Amino acid sequence: MGEAAAARVPGTGYAPGAGHFAAPPGTAASMLTSGTTGTPKRVPITLDGLAHAVHAAMAHHEPDRADAPARLRDATSIIDLPLFNVTSYLDIAMTAAAGRRICLMRRFEPRAWAAAVRDHRVVVALLVPAAMRMVLDAGIPGGWLASLRVVRSGSAPLDPGLAEEFEQKYGVPVIVSYGATEFSGALAGLTMKDRRQWGNAKRGSVGRPHPGVELRIVDPDDGHELGRGGVGVLEARAPQITGGNPGEWTRTNDLARIDSDGFVFIEGRVDDVIIRGGFKVDPRAVVATLRQHPAVADAAVIPLPDRRLGQVPGAVVVLADGRQDWPDEDMQAELQTWVRAHQAPYAVPVTIRSVDALPRTPTMKIARGAVAELLGS
Repeated sequence: MGEAAAARVPGTGYAPGAGHFAAPPGTAASMLTSGTTGTPKRVPITLDGLAHAVHAAMAHHEPDRADAPARLRDATSIIDLPLFNVTSYLDIAMTAAAGRRICLMRRFEPRAWAAAVRDHRVVVALLVPAAMRMVLDAGIPGGWLASLRVVRSGSAPLDPGLAEEFEQKYGVPVIVSYGATEFSGALAGLTMKDRRQWGNAKRGSVGRPHPGVELRIVDPDDGHELGRGGVGVLEARAPQITGGNPGEWTRTNDLARIDSDGFVFIEGRVDDVIIRGGFKVDPRAVVATLRQHPAVADAAVIPLPDRRLGQVPGAVVVLADGRQDWPDEDMQAELQTWVRAHQAPYAVPVTIRSVDALPRTPTMKIARGAVAELLGS
């Protein structure tokens, strides 16, 4: 290639002579974490870990079929998240193990997804929270989703109010799962059996641990195990977890509690808590309060650096239809007053800005780094 032609080739960041990444032996795939708080990290998913995750998930949700002989089934699963996401990876493996067909979509788009449900008569579908909101906002006809028996959700925290709104509109129950890339997929999940038994009594829970998975709650400061109902850091132990020694507990970044019936409730993230001059602010509570304002369609809250207080909360909001021309100063003042009326004074965001859409990662999680840029941090 001549110099002139080479100059027209877009840069790739490849350095000649640089060493290539080599996955450890026994690796099924090298996955990237979601990158919501920074640069995504590479996590090797082992063949053994994937096998444990698939079997445990199937035994949890379909115990009668988990050890049945493999066979083809007249059913289809939709894969619409990026294939580098562990949720898609586990879904593909579980779909293959169950003998179902795969409808692979380039990206999630609500009407295309709903049409695929309708045309393939999909019975069980996955909707991450952001996608569930998009389906509701798109006004998808209920008849298009008539084949659905259940919608699974995961990958990000699901607002119980959003799940209830979806169920009321479409008459399809929503069940939630919990996992991460480092866990080769899901560790816990709400099952339809639990849903039938408990109804809405466990609304907001991510269910109970999968077979072979142990979960516990520990004090974030000294690490001692807390009793049922205590809120602390969630730790897990399971054969599918990568990166640790067998039998060791792995600490997550999630704050959680486990109730007397063994159901897990995620209460936030350790690194999400905003420490404002010694006072702890739960950003999820502030987000929930902002969403309750009739002029706010969606919101995100992050910590901003402050020389005197260390951190202060800042927020971006997506305004509801018809309110996009709301003057910035008036909007911020009213929403700050609204939060002050429902939360402690130290939880009020010092800055609130409106955006056309919340910045998200390819897996539809809030990209907190991009939010910080929008707030000028």
